Amino acid sequence: MFGLPAVNDFKCEAVTHDDLDALRVCIEIKRGVDIPATVALVQREIKRVFEIAPNVEVLKLGTLALEFEQAIKAPRIRDLRQ
Repeated sequence: MFGLPAVNDFKCEAVTHDDLDALRVCIEIKRGVDIPATVALVQREIKRVFEIAPNVEVLKLGTLALEFEQAIKAPRIRDLRQ
């Protein structure tokens, strides 16, 4: 993810939605970058590499920094399935 210049920060979560497992990818996009094009790029690259179609959510810049600041190591990949 850090290899994509438009992505500032990210986290990935395995979640359950309607009894199905899904991958949610939350990203922060750098200012001045085309948001729809970046979302499409992230979806395409994850599908290409991992063969799974993610649900991509765009967060405001700084959201993940606030979430991660309490952790010793940023929890970028979490399994939240039930």
